Amino acid sequence: MLIESTYIETTRDIRVEITPTYLEEKSIPLENDYVFQYSIKIINSNKSDIQILGEEITIRDGRLEEFTLECDEVNGEQACIPFNDSYNYTSYCPIQTSTGNLRGHFWARDIQSGEIFQINIPLIFFRTIDTPTEFVELYRPLYSYSM
Repeated sequence: MLIESTYIETTRDIRVEITPTYLEEKSIPLENDYVFQYSIKIINSNKSDIQILGEEITIRDGRLEEFTLECDEVNGEQACIPFNDSYNYTSYCPIQTSTGNLRGHFWARDIQSGEIFQINIPLIFFRTIDTPTEFVELYRPLYSYSM
Protein backbone atom coordinates (compact mmCIF):
# COMPACT_ATOMS: atom_id res chain seq x y z
CA MET A 1 0.00 0.00 0.00
CA LEU A 2 1.47 3.34 -1.06
CA ILE A 3 0.62 6.24 1.25
CA GLU A 4 0.87 9.68 -0.34
CA SER A 5 -0.45 13.02 0.82
CA THR A 6 0.10 16.35 -0.86
CA TYR A 7 0.88 19.22 1.49
CA ILE A 8 0.13 22.76 0.35
CA GLU A 9 1.06 26.23 1.53
CA THR A 10 0.55 29.58 -0.20
CA THR A 11 2.63 32.71 0.42
CA ARG A 12 2.07 35.92 -1.58
CA ASP A 13 0.06 34.01 -4.21
CA ILE A 14 2.90 31.51 -4.68
CA ARG A 15 1.70 27.99 -3.99
CA VAL A 16 4.06 25.23 -2.85
CA GLU A 17 2.80 21.65 -3.21
CA ILE A 18 4.89 18.79 -1.81
CA THR A 19 4.16 15.07 -2.06
CA PRO A 20 6.45 12.78 -0.03
CA THR A 21 6.81 9.08 -0.87
CA TYR A 22 8.60 6.31 1.01
CA LEU A 23 11.13 4.51 -1.21
CA GLU A 24 10.99 0.97 0.12
CA GLU A 25 13.38 -0.34 -2.56
CA LYS A 26 16.12 2.15 -1.53
CA SER A 27 15.63 1.71 2.24
CA ILE A 28 17.24 -0.79 4.62
CA PRO A 29 15.09 -0.75 7.79
CA LEU A 30 17.29 -3.33 9.58
CA GLU A 31 20.12 -0.77 9.35
CA ASN A 32 17.85 2.16 10.32
CA ASP A 33 18.12 3.58 6.81
CA TYR A 34 14.83 4.98 5.47
CA VAL A 35 14.79 6.91 2.20
CA PHE A 36 11.99 9.27 1.26
CA GLN A 37 11.45 11.14 -1.97
CA TYR A 38 9.49 14.37 -2.13
CA SER A 39 8.16 16.01 -5.27
CA ILE A 40 7.85 19.79 -5.16
CA LYS A 41 5.79 22.05 -7.38
CA ILE A 42 6.04 25.84 -7.01
CA ILE A 43 3.18 27.65 -8.77
CA ASN A 44 3.60 31.39 -9.31
CA SER A 45 0.23 33.19 -9.30
CA ASN A 46 1.90 36.36 -8.04
CA LYS A 47 1.68 39.30 -10.46
CA SER A 48 5.48 39.31 -10.93
CA ASP A 49 8.04 36.87 -12.25
CA ILE A 50 10.15 35.43 -9.44
CA GLN A 51 13.53 33.79 -9.04
CA ILE A 52 14.12 31.10 -6.42
CA LEU A 53 17.46 31.98 -4.80
CA GLY A 54 17.78 29.14 -2.31
CA GLU A 55 16.15 27.27 0.51
CA GLU A 56 16.45 26.59 4.21
CA ILE A 57 14.90 23.34 5.41
CA THR A 58 14.84 21.60 8.76
CA ILE A 59 14.43 17.84 8.88
CA ARG A 60 13.42 16.05 12.08
CA ASP A 61 13.47 12.28 12.46
CA GLY A 62 11.29 10.12 14.71
CA ARG A 63 13.77 10.50 17.59
CA LEU A 64 13.32 14.31 17.41
CA GLU A 65 16.87 14.78 16.12
CA GLU A 66 17.00 17.78 13.79
CA PHE A 67 19.33 19.15 11.19
CA THR A 68 19.01 22.22 9.00
CA LEU A 69 20.20 22.60 5.43
CA GLU A 70 20.79 25.96 3.77
CA CYS A 71 21.35 25.97 0.00
CA ASP A 72 22.09 28.84 -2.38
CA GLU A 73 20.10 27.08 -5.08
CA VAL A 74 17.24 24.64 -5.55
CA ASN A 75 17.73 21.52 -7.64
CA GLY A 76 21.11 22.81 -8.82
CA GLU A 77 19.89 26.18 -10.07
CA GLN A 78 18.31 29.49 -9.14
CA ALA A 79 15.16 28.94 -11.17
CA CYS A 80 13.08 31.77 -12.63
CA ILE A 81 9.33 31.21 -12.54
CA PRO A 82 7.29 33.57 -14.72
CA PHE A 83 3.84 34.75 -13.62
CA ASN A 84 1.26 31.96 -14.14
CA ASP A 85 3.95 29.30 -14.56
CA SER A 86 5.36 26.59 -12.31
CA TYR A 87 8.61 24.84 -11.45
CA ASN A 88 8.85 21.15 -10.51
CA TYR A 89 11.62 19.05 -9.04
CA THR A 90 12.19 15.98 -6.91
CA SER A 91 14.51 15.62 -3.93
CA TYR A 92 15.42 12.86 -1.49
CA CYS A 93 15.74 12.60 2.27
CA PRO A 94 17.42 9.69 4.08
CA ILE A 95 16.64 9.48 7.79
CA GLN A 96 17.31 6.88 10.49
CA THR A 97 13.70 6.36 11.61
CA SER A 98 10.49 5.27 9.88
CA THR A 99 8.85 8.65 10.51
CA GLY A 100 9.96 12.25 10.37
CA ASN A 101 9.09 15.67 9.02
CA LEU A 102 10.42 18.56 6.97
CA ARG A 103 9.68 22.28 7.09
CA GLY A 104 11.29 25.50 5.96
CA HIS A 105 11.21 28.20 3.32
CA PHE A 106 12.56 29.29 -0.03
CA TRP A 107 14.30 32.61 -0.55
CA ALA A 108 12.93 34.35 -3.64
CA ARG A 109 13.43 37.59 -5.55
CA ASP A 110 10.73 39.59 -7.29
CA ILE A 111 12.38 40.10 -10.67
CA GLN A 112 10.58 43.40 -11.37
CA SER A 113 11.18 45.14 -8.02
CA GLY A 114 14.28 43.27 -6.80
CA GLU A 115 12.60 42.62 -3.42
CA ILE A 116 13.87 39.53 -1.57
CA PHE A 117 11.24 37.56 0.37
CA GLN A 118 10.46 34.14 1.85
CA ILE A 119 8.08 31.54 0.47
CA ASN A 120 6.95 29.10 3.15
CA ILE A 121 7.41 25.37 2.64
CA PRO A 122 4.55 23.42 4.23
CA LEU A 123 5.29 21.13 7.15
CA ILE A 124 5.32 17.65 5.60
CA PHE A 125 5.47 14.25 7.25
CA PHE A 126 7.49 11.22 6.24
CA ARG A 127 6.12 7.79 7.09
CA THR A 128 6.69 4.26 5.85
CA ILE A 129 4.05 1.96 4.50
CA ASP A 130 4.25 0.11 7.84
CA THR A 131 2.94 3.08 9.84
CA PRO A 132 -0.09 1.70 11.72
CA THR A 133 -3.32 2.81 10.04
CA GLU A 134 -4.62 4.33 13.28
CA PHE A 135 -1.77 6.87 13.08
CA VAL A 136 -2.17 7.78 9.40
CA GLU A 137 -4.75 10.50 10.16
CA LEU A 138 -2.22 12.21 12.45
CA TYR A 139 0.00 12.79 9.43
CA ARG A 140 -2.59 14.23 7.05
CA PRO A 141 -2.36 17.97 6.37
CA LEU A 142 -5.04 19.84 8.29
CA TYR A 143 -4.96 23.12 6.38
CA SER A 144 -2.75 25.43 4.41
CA TYR A 145 -1.81 28.99 5.19
CA SER A 146 -2.36 31.98 2.96
CA MET A 147 -0.45 35.18 3.42
